[in-house]
Amino acid sequence: MKKNTFSTKGLTKVYGEGRSAVHALRGVDLDIPEGEIVVLLGPSGSGKSTLLNIIGGLDRATEGEAYFQDQNLNEMTDKQLTLYLCPHRWRHPAGDSGKRDLAARWCAHHGNRQYRKRP
Repeated sequence: MKKNTFSTKGLTKVYGEGRSAVHALRGVDLDIPEGEIVVLLGPSGSGKSTLLNIIGGLDRATEGEAYFQDQNLNEMTDKQLTLYLCPHRWRHPAGDSGKRDLAARWCAHHGNRQYRKRP
């Protein structure tokens, strides 16, 4: 049995409060096994980008759990999420070195010494 690369349990994201609250995700359960290719389809406003932002470490869920392998993204500090985001997630399939350089500079500035330029 393959190990899950990404998984969510009861993932909920609410923007705003009270009567004006927008429920972008409501209790999403998802398992994406290692090596699988997934396509997210749905109408505008259905939560596709919100889900990707949460499992990508760019946003935090209001409730529920989001995992990358065995790491609970909800329990990570801001610094840990920064390291989680660093350049391996920003690589362009065509090898756009400019984007990689930008990602490396961003990560170096935010404390990931592994990507600091050496003289």
